Amino acid sequence: MKYFRFGVLILLAVSCMGGCRLMARTTAKGPAFSEYKDVPQGKALVYIYRLGERSGYARKYFLHANGQKITKIESGGYFPYVVEPGTVIFKADLKWNIGTDYIIEGTETEKRHATFELKIEPGKVYYVKLFVEEHPSYFLPHLLAVSDEVGTKEIIDCKLLQPEQ
Repeated sequence: MKYFRFGVLILLAVSCMGGCRLMARTTAKGPAFSEYKDVPQGKALVYIYRLGERSGYARKYFLHANGQKITKIESGGYFPYVVEPGTVIFKADLKWNIGTDYIIEGTETEKRHATFELKIEPGKVYYVKLFVEEHPSYFLPHLLAVSDEVGTKEIIDCKLLQPEQ
């Protein structure tokens, strides 16, 4: 009987590990991913996306590019951003006013926003992922470039986000 219980526990643990992705929640409500094909000649395309999450999924991160508001990145959402060649600085924060200081209990004040610089070449497609690092009492957003191979696999389950107006 003892071994039976142990076997059941192992089976449950393995089942959960395989199904954890299924437990991820999304708040994005737009159409399913489709490739953006209307990139003007001489420009580039940056897909910015955030996978569905198990916790922190209700938080919306406000995305800026070179100081301009672009969209709110929701859990399970993506946004195709057409951009001129050159350097683009992306910032994501919980508020539109980037760089707001937040007090983290038990520590000194820290900035809780993500910043990422990307050198853009004309005619290329880039994938930038918003990843949220979980801590016991707060979340830290990170923006990072991923390869085409990773980006095309991960973004397929995301839904289109609306531009900020």
